[in-house]
Amino acid sequence: MTPQAADRRPSTPIAWNVSREDHSLVVQIAQRAVRDYPDAGFNFPTLVMDLTATHLNGCPLDLDKLLAAPAVDFAHDLGGISRHIDRTTGQLGGCFLPRCARAEILPSTLNTPATERRVRRAFRAWWRAQGHSGSLNFDTTFEHGHWWVIAHPPQSDESRTFDAVDATGGDAVAGFSFEEV
Repeated sequence: MTPQAADRRPSTPIAWNVSREDHSLVVQIAQRAVRDYPDAGFNFPTLVMDLTATHLNGCPLDLDKLLAAPAVDFAHDLGGISRHIDRTTGQLGGCFLPRCARAEILPSTLNTPATERRVRRAFRAWWRAQGHSGSLNFDTTFEHGHWWVIAHPPQSDESRTFDAVDATGGDAVAGFSFEEV
């Protein structure tokens, strides 16, 4: 392998381990696309791989919904996936989101005592990771559909407000990061 080819390899391999049930649905979706849109240039094996890669690598699809989708939504999703998939990562680019993408509930939008406890624990750890020491008094509140943290730092008369956001990597702690507003 040339050094240039090695540089193009994805850092994380594309996931391909789809369940039998999902694989069956992907095959049926690809068959429908090839049958119903013969002039669209869909290639059956490529479409199966594109749908599988999309579903397992960052954009889970509601495969039952896609298979039964009205023609306009079906064509939108298949054409968009074919046009926007990065075949080196299996992820969609160009800000494309299929209409039949599986809805995901973000933890920061759940108004439950368990989520509040998670936000509080994550904020304490995040605050310390930012280099702050000593005790910290803070309040949490759920408003406008997500969690907020109002921190009262020691030796300060001013409180600081943070938006709890769902995050991974970087300075995220337990699935949350905090943006000061």
